[in-house]
Amino acid sequence: MSAFNRVMVDWECPRCDAQVERAYQFKYGDVQQHNYRLGDRLWWGGNDEGTPGISSVIVDCVPEPCPRCGWDEDSDYDLLIGADILMAVTGPRTGDSVVRAEVYSRGTDIIVCSYSKTLPGFWVMNGSFIRLSDHAEDARLGTAVLDGLAASTQGIGPPDPKGPSPFAPVLKVLGIRSFSQFAAGACAVNIERRGTGITVTPTVNGGSQRGFVPQPGMAIPAVAESPSRLGAAVRSALARST
Repeated sequence: MSAFNRVMVDWECPRCDAQVERAYQFKYGDVQQHNYRLGDRLWWGGNDEGTPGISSVIVDCVPEPCPRCGWDEDSDYDLLIGADILMAVTGPRTGDSVVRAEVYSRGTDIIVCSYSKTLPGFWVMNGSFIRLSDHAEDARLGTAVLDGLAASTQGIGPPDPKGPSPFAPVLKVLGIRSFSQFAAGACAVNIERRGTGITVTPTVNGGSQRGFVPQPGMAIPAVAESPSRLGAAVRSALARST
């Protein structure tokens, strides 16, 4: 059996109603059977998978059976990681194909970034992004988001751990030296399309140490693919992001 790490999450079993810690297995960071809780920082420097310090990463994870009654499910989940901090587990995923983008607002700039899934199973910025003025019309913003989703793919190679951050092209265009400097004045929104449905999720800015933390309870589901309506939903989510 190959090595993996585990993150423990408080959970209520749907069969036995027990309030327990459920383990989710994942392969990212130093993959050597480390046990974590949400809020912990990843270990690196051993059997490494992925790239340290990426501002926003989504990693495949698989739940273990209920430790009380053994109830199990054949589902995959997402582990959200921001700047090496384990942020949240979301899911279960549906069988629909998934594409992702993120929208950042900083000063008078809006940056729409496309994300792709790597062969090891985590999501990173793929180098495709669009810079807009914060005065851009909703239809223009929505079109940029749709373009970002269209550029989102699966099965790309992971970034070189010794190379520049996948976010480096954005920093260069903005004339900013580091992600921590960028994060200090920014807010962000996560965009996800599963099948034909688009979900727009606000985030909380956790700074350079935590990245942008999604707030699933504030998500705007089933957004229409009309550019103007999508752009309006993104602006609404940005207004609720702190």
